[in-house]
Amino acid sequence: MRKFSTKTGVVSIIATLLLVFLFARLGLWQLDRAAEKRSMLAAKELASTASALTAFDEQLHIQDIEYRNVELSGQYDYSRQFLLDNRIYQQQAGYEVITPFYPLGSDGFILVNRGWVGHNGNRNDKPSIPAATTESLLAGVMTNPSKGFSIGPALEQSEAVYNKAHSGKGSAQGREQKWPLVLQYIDYATIADKVDKIPLVSGVVVADQGQNGNLMYNWKPVANGPMKHYGYAFQWFAMLVAVIILFIYLNFIKEFHE
Repeated sequence: MRKFSTKTGVVSIIATLLLVFLFARLGLWQLDRAAEKRSMLAAKELASTASALTAFDEQLHIQDIEYRNVELSGQYDYSRQFLLDNRIYQQQAGYEVITPFYPLGSDGFILVNRGWVGHNGNRNDKPSIPAATTESLLAGVMTNPSKGFSIGPALEQSEAVYNKAHSGKGSAQGREQKWPLVLQYIDYATIADKVDKIPLVSGVVVADQGQNGNLMYNWKPVANGPMKHYGYAFQWFAMLVAVIILFIYLNFIKEFHE
């Protein structure tokens, strides 16, 4: 035990304890994430057995209707569409098209995720967006998109334009975006300000396949299932055990044989 009274021994103990604590916390966090994913999948399964929503009003809360099926008659507003940025489909970058939908007999709108569309790498070159194949009918699933790790404003305030007034090389200037507008994340206040209407519910309906006008269906209830988090948890706990074994070997078994 004299070894642990030295400076090196104290540092070894502190480093080991810190690593054990870190790996334990990370492993438990992954177990919590797995439980959260199981809960989300169970909520979707339960909501899918309920009757479809055929009307909306401002009294509805997204927590009460998440994953419910939706069946509405109304009209899309193609003049004010949004492009949700940084959406990946089969390892290709692009956007998810968010279109306001006005149910019959309502002044408010529902946001509809009509699917994914790619871009050619030029941020100023907006993609062509086809109309929905079912113009006046909407069928889909109500979702509650997460903001994720996005920071800053939801809406890009300007887009770069090329000005050749300086030495023939040009310089980047800014101007207001033209429709469709690019969003970094779903922000209902920003969207309401641009549409000049209030959304009926703070959620997004993901349109069923076959209704999206040749856009790619790109939605899953959870991005990664619980099994992936169990795998990560196993890795963290395995590293925890490895640290403990290494500490015991270096400080007891190796010392004993020497």
